[in-house]
Amino acid sequence: MSVSELQARLKSAYALLFSGQIASARQILEALQLEFPSEPDIWNGLGLLSEQIGERAAAQAYYLEALRLNPAEAEYHNNLALLLEQQGDSLAALMHFERAFQLSFSAHSAYNLVKAFLRAEKQDEACEVCRQLLMLEPEHLFFHQCLFELWHDLSAQILWYQQLLRRHTLSGQACYFLACLYEQENQTQKFLYYLDLSLELLPDWELPRRQKMLASLKLDYFEAQNQARQIYTAKPSQGNRLMLFNLLPAPVFASRQAQQTALLEFEALLDQALQRSEPLQDFRLMSLHFYLAYQNLEDRVWNERIYRLYQPLIPALSQELSLRSNGPRRIGIVSRFLYRHAVTFCFGGIFEELARHAEIELFFFPIHEQTYQPDQTLLDFQGGAKQVIPLSLAQSVLQSAQQIRQTELDLLIYPEIGMDPMAYMLAYSRLAPVQLMLAGHPLTSGIASLDYFVTSQELELPSCQSHYSEQWVGLPGLIQYARPALPVFRSRSDLGLPEDQHLYFCPMTLFKIHPDLDLCFAEILRRDPKAQIVLFRYLNTSWHEVLQRRFAHEMPDVAERIQFLPFQSFEGFLQILRHADLVLDSLYFSGGNTSFLAFALGVPVVTLPSAYLKARSTLGLYQRMGLNQTVANSREDYIEKALALGTDPDWRKTFSQLIQARSALIFDQTEWNGAFQNWLLQMIA
Repeated sequence: MSVSELQARLKSAYALLFSGQIASARQILEALQLEFPSEPDIWNGLGLLSEQIGERAAAQAYYLEALRLNPAEAEYHNNLALLLEQQGDSLAALMHFERAFQLSFSAHSAYNLVKAFLRAEKQDEACEVCRQLLMLEPEHLFFHQCLFELWHDLSAQILWYQQLLRRHTLSGQACYFLACLYEQENQTQKFLYYLDLSLELLPDWELPRRQKMLASLKLDYFEAQNQARQIYTAKPSQGNRLMLFNLLPAPVFASRQAQQTALLEFEALLDQALQRSEPLQDFRLMSLHFYLAYQNLEDRVWNERIYRLYQPLIPALSQELSLRSNGPRRIGIVSRFLYRHAVTFCFGGIFEELARHAEIELFFFPIHEQTYQPDQTLLDFQGGAKQVIPLSLAQSVLQSAQQIRQTELDLLIYPEIGMDPMAYMLAYSRLAPVQLMLAGHPLTSGIASLDYFVTSQELELPSCQSHYSEQWVGLPGLIQYARPALPVFRSRSDLGLPEDQHLYFCPMTLFKIHPDLDLCFAEILRRDPKAQIVLFRYLNTSWHEVLQRRFAHEMPDVAERIQFLPFQSFEGFLQILRHADLVLDSLYFSGGNTSFLAFALGVPVVTLPSAYLKARSTLGLYQRMGLNQTVANSREDYIEKALALGTDPDWRKTFSQLIQARSALIFDQTEWNGAFQNWLLQMIA
């Protein structure tokens, strides 16, 4: 038999073997072995065949014979190493994996060797193999991932990747992992540069596109939506559908039509997602539909549908719990915002009172990123608390849920639901016999495991229960909001504000600027030639640019008199707000903290309440002060009341004095705190 005929017969035997035709393969291999006992490929084939039929001892003997005949063949070393690994002889297996890699510098042999080093807990050696392989063949994801996870010297890793890119300038994978390293070093510009370069080199690779999406959530929300939409378009799976759905709607819109289109897309994706029931492994919300609350929709309808979608996906502890039989009542507070924030401005007073209560053991569960670093606000709260248990976002929702469960609470308070994904997901679990939410985000959660929504009866209509999936509880009084310390004020000219114009401030966060408010702005500006409408940019976002384009399109004749001031510190905000002639409350979601601050300064607020709590905060403050002169009953009335204040300085001065004279009725109130404590103790008695 010629050499070519031998090779053809061997090829045929291997094909039969790999297709499961064991008997036919054995017949050929055994015949060839008798005729060509010095051909190592025959012995290797017999080893593979013996492994398939479970004869490991025979397989090992065959592989050893193949290696005796040709010790320089990497495949034989690799096959023997895999068999030895199965038999528990890891040390001998590692030796043959190393020899295979030395003989055949390939991704296959490197992969096996790295896995063997990891099983032997030799991480440094595994990293070295990855570096050697990638320096020659840089487009191998597994080896990049190993380096990223195992090599803990960040500076050395960055230098090595820089060297790799000098040799392989078009390696998209190397660019991506260098970007990830720069992100860990908080070098945002370099992170984004290499991430964009990775996408330019590998536009169809989903991993950097997901990373770009996540990074854009903090930097450019519209870009995050764009990246999620590209991922979903390329691969319309349920997971990618939910990823896009989570990012809708946008915070602001370039037009009313853009808003309507976005809401239709949101509804379509929700309908499609509800029709699918496929399980998703390791599901976790990266964002919430926070901006949905500002679109003038029926919150309960939408939030209950969203709950039905997520309920099978979000890991939860569902076992029913009972109140403890004795001892002080244990109450927990879980929130991402237990620091100097609007949530603690509103509820800090009751937190402090609960911490001091003799019959209560209070537990704080602050949700945090990276290293836990409490600010002075939480340090002040926790003085009388039983315990502070930080919940890291690095752990799973079930791990955080278990931490809370282990404290055996009688009652758990969510100051807000809908502003933070972790708190929202935790609320799907039964972590205490009684679970309630406060109005830090003043709308229903739609979550079945939340029992009560507790707020002030002064802010609600008697028919409000239909707005809530929870049992609504209205208590007498207002929240305890501390009167802010006011700075030494500077003049308008010192602050760069015009002295001779009527300043209509709308100092709300820009996602509250509903397209319907544009009509009010336009009419005010047209009827008051001295009017300037003043808004504030939001952090480092480009949202004001979107609104500027919208205003220019909707009211081109007066849009130039809408001014966006830079985002301010708290003191800077008070300095500027003092010079407002009046504040225009946002439609459908009124100011809360903003109205308190305006009234502390004696600045009138024109408001248009609705039936929903989220649009009644300013109304509630006015009602407590016995004032209703600037509470509108329609958009037309809103415009008239705003113009009356803006153009009549005597009326403005008189009404401002009324606010200042009666503002003591809204600040530092404790009636609601006492009612809330009594109600809590009754619930868990």
